[in-house]
Amino acid sequence: MYCLDLEMVQEISERLILHWNYRGYSSFPDELCVCGSHVCELYLKYNNITRLPDWIDTMTNLTNIYLQANYLTELPEAIQFLTSLKTLDVSQNHLSQIPASIGKLVELRSIILTQNKLSCLPNSLGNLPHLTTLLLSSNRLAQLPDSLHRCLHLETLQLDFNNFTSLPSFLTRLPRLQRLS
Repeated sequence: MYCLDLEMVQEISERLILHWNYRGYSSFPDELCVCGSHVCELYLKYNNITRLPDWIDTMTNLTNIYLQANYLTELPEAIQFLTSLKTLDVSQNHLSQIPASIGKLVELRSIILTQNKLSCLPNSLGNLPHLTTLLLSSNRLAQLPDSLHRCLHLETLQLDFNNFTSLPSFLTRLPRLQRLS
């Protein structure tokens, strides 16, 4: 049983893009579960969200989700059902790992994981054929998954402020890689 904010329900029903930055939310509004399946872009930057809801998989039309500067510690396996997702921004959170199911989001173009606590990445990242941007700066990474050699559309790879002592040679063979830092 949900207690719904009727003004928010109306706002959701009238829009495909929701800008809900700086609102102090500690969780996803339940109104999204009830009437937000049509939303394609969701901005929830600079809130206090600690986890994604179990019903995130009902938002199947999401193409871009921006969750920068929250308090996320994990991404649920259910994220794999957001099959239209092209941009995932979870920078400036507290993520220590990324689920392998991210590799099922084959439409992803941009993954922004800057300023988290990641020490490793799943091999399934290599299953993202359209990935052009992978931002990993300011984590705890010491190596990249070998599977990234399959990301032939990768143009931008940011690795600054991690624990790398060397980089894999396959990076020189990525045909579209233009920006490596």
